[in-house]
Amino acid sequence: MSCSSLFSAHRVLSAELPHLDPVSRRVLRAVLLLWGPWIEVRLGHRLTSAPEPAIFALSHNNTVESVLAPAILLYLRDGRPVRFLIDWMYLHLPPMCWITGLGGCIPVFTKPAKFRLRERFRLRHRRRSPLVAALERLEAGESVGIFPEGTRNRDSHELLAGRRGIGRLALSSGAPVVPVGLDYPARQRLGRLPPLGRPRLIPGLPRTL
Repeated sequence: MSCSSLFSAHRVLSAELPHLDPVSRRVLRAVLLLWGPWIEVRLGHRLTSAPEPAIFALSHNNTVESVLAPAILLYLRDGRPVRFLIDWMYLHLPPMCWITGLGGCIPVFTKPAKFRLRERFRLRHRRRSPLVAALERLEAGESVGIFPEGTRNRDSHELLAGRRGIGRLALSSGAPVVPVGLDYPARQRLGRLPPLGRPRLIPGLPRTL
C-alpha cells in the first residue's frame, strides 16, 4: 500500500479505531489529516502485526516527533494504547498535551522547571519512577513507547548511546522490543537534519532480550 493511500483523507476518516474513545478518535484524525500527506511509512505491516504488549523504541530528532510518532502508532494499530514516556512539560503545553495524551502517556519528571511553582510540582511528582509505571502497563498487557536516546539527537549520521531504561524494561517484562527509525529524506540533501521536514518511519522486527 502506498503512503498516499495509507494516510488519505478517506482512509483516515473511515478508520474505525475501536480502542479509542470518540474524542480521541477526532483528535487523532485531525492530526493525520494535517500531517498525513507528508508522512512516509515503510514496512508498516511490522507495526500492525507487532505483538501485544511490545516496547517500541524510536530514534528522536525533534519535538514534532513526540506528537507524530504516537499518532502514527495509534493509527496503524487500530487505536490500541501505546503508553509513551514523554517529558512532563508536554502535559502542560496545549495542544501538544492533548495529542501526546491520546495513548495515555507516562510523564518523565527529570528535566527541571524554569519557574519555582512548576518546580515544586515536578519534585512532588518525580518520586514515582516512570520505569515502574511503564512496567505496570506492560504487565497489564499494554504496549509502551520510548525514545531510548533520552533527548533530541542533532547528529545526522550517528545515534546517541541509549539509556539503560529500555534494557531494564525489556529484561523485567520479557516484552519484545520493536526498533523504529525516524528519518528525513532532506537530511541527505542538506547534510544535516532539517528543523522540520517530511518524516520517514521505518520499523524493524521485534526482538526479545
